[in-house]
Amino acid sequence: MLPRTIVYIDGFNLYYGAVRGSAFKWLNLQRLFQLLRPDDNILKIHYFTALVDGPTRPNQKVYLRALGTLPAGLLTWTLTASNFNVSRSHSNANKKVIGT
Repeated sequence: MLPRTIVYIDGFNLYYGAVRGSAFKWLNLQRLFQLLRPDDNILKIHYFTALVDGPTRPNQKVYLRALGTLPAGLLTWTLTASNFNVSRSHSNANKKVIGT
């Protein structure tokens, strides 16, 4: 029986620590963790981030929509507002998309 794994990702730290400046901006999180943990049964991926301000916001929205194409129920992403004490959580089970 494979070890059961739930992955938690801080989206800003992932981006600024590993993705920014690389060729891997459109990172498939499911595939990444399948490669990193080949002997694990990945049950869930929780991705936490805040919306960026500025000209890259449309790119971020497209990426979050792309995350919604992962198998239903695998990925949950949560948006947090950095200047408010508010958070919204979304699951790709119902394919929610961030509004403008």
